[in-house]
Amino acid sequence: MLKIHSVPTGAPETDIYSVAINGKKAKLNFARVSAFPFNTPWPGHQRPLDQTEEAAFVSFESDGEVYLKVNFCKDFAKAVVRPLSKNIEPEIDEDGSIRFSLKETGAYTLELDGSHNALHIFFNPVRDFKKEADEDKKNGRTVYYYGEGEHNIGDIDLPSHSTVIIDAGAIVYGSFSSFDTEDVKIKGYGIIDGSKEIRTTENLLLPTIYEYLNDEAKKVVSKYKNNWYFDKDKVLFDNFMKATKCLKGQIRFYFCKNIEVEGVIMRDSSTFCLIPACCDNVLIDNVKTIGMWRYNSDGIDIFNSSNIIVKNTFLRNFDDCMVIKGIVGWDKRNNENIIVENCVIWCDWGSALEIGAETNAPEYRNIIYRNCDIIHGQSSMMRIHHHNYADIHHVLYENINCEYTKYQESGIIQNSDDEVYFSKQNSGHPNLIDLPITGNKLYGRNGEKGITHDISFKNIRVYKDARVPTPNSPIGGLNEINCIKNVSIENLTINGERITSPEDAGLNIREFAYNITLK
Repeated sequence: MLKIHSVPTGAPETDIYSVAINGKKAKLNFARVSAFPFNTPWPGHQRPLDQTEEAAFVSFESDGEVYLKVNFCKDFAKAVVRPLSKNIEPEIDEDGSIRFSLKETGAYTLELDGSHNALHIFFNPVRDFKKEADEDKKNGRTVYYYGEGEHNIGDIDLPSHSTVIIDAGAIVYGSFSSFDTEDVKIKGYGIIDGSKEIRTTENLLLPTIYEYLNDEAKKVVSKYKNNWYFDKDKVLFDNFMKATKCLKGQIRFYFCKNIEVEGVIMRDSSTFCLIPACCDNVLIDNVKTIGMWRYNSDGIDIFNSSNIIVKNTFLRNFDDCMVIKGIVGWDKRNNENIIVENCVIWCDWGSALEIGAETNAPEYRNIIYRNCDIIHGQSSMMRIHHHNYADIHHVLYENINCEYTKYQESGIIQNSDDEVYFSKQNSGHPNLIDLPITGNKLYGRNGEKGITHDISFKNIRVYKDARVPTPNSPIGGLNEINCIKNVSIENLTINGERITSPEDAGLNIREFAYNITLK
């Protein structure tokens, strides 16, 4: 069975590619993405469109192998299907058609002479979400069902024991949030589109309490002035959100448990796409983020939560992609018992698989990143970016494939609106492993600093084009107490060759880093 998902009449679509799947023509969804890694702290206005470009994505479901025939609107020389670990070799016909097959579900990209104007392919398992919605109604759940077409919903506050289904062919403009609830599910193969949320200088990026809040917001949170913690007071929290004009993003869970987000596509967020904050027992499965070009449009940001699984997910974001943060206001709780696996990551700015930069929590522990493909990076592929006071330990990165391409361009901070991006190709390659403890006082309350220890990297595979240099891996602490220690790197390979010397591995071991081993 093959079902190609539709694009609603009048919704954004693109014709830069033509695609046939098993001989059936597919309509392609439009996505605006970053054209180059040119970023800045929030400048008071949104990113200009001339820093973006058009991309395409197609979504479908099948219970068997699929065959794709693709044509591009421009001439090209080289076609690559990523992740490279899937070993998919496209064939190019005399007429320029590209042919390849996909044997298993997952997320893929087709890239022609580099990453610009890429085609994103979302191959889903077969599901009947309408049937699942009917079954949930029979079982007494509150069900929000969105079928094919466009839907403008604003922000919906979800109660306990509720199900949101965004079926294939649906585009939902708006966001979903839930506060102090349990047993909430959001699923489907449709799109949650954040393009109607406009960020201004009056908006708070995310719900966190800073000393520089405006006067109105400070009045709302005056009860927190001594400890600065959110609690489960929904009225107070809603007032805080209103006072700060806090951005909604696309999916938000606060103080929730037993949550599932499955299958959906999130497009064009004004801020972090998906946040579980102070949550427990969360499953995020087969989610996709695409069309993230605006400032701070992170992917999945976990705030001070436990027992989280993120799997089978595709994240392409202009800023950090998969991040575990400790945020002021939520930081009574640890980040612990978190697994991220079988994901495909494309980072247009920032870090791909990250802890930090905000690290306000008593502890980070029992965190696993495994079986993931980072098909593009920008600043760092794997980073523990320690800014604050947490004790970060027992973190494992295992079976991570990191791709380095000759088309890489270096990330540049834009210092003024008049400054123009300029960077040559094969420059500014991301760090592979990045373990700093910073000396600045960003993101925290009082400048306290923590420690990073007992960190393992196993079976890290680097795929790099010819003439791409060995990636750098800086590791360094702040002082004798706030240090990095007990870091093990086991079975690092570059283009299939096992690397055993620190020099060949690109290890840059700095001050206050102890017992760093490569084997």
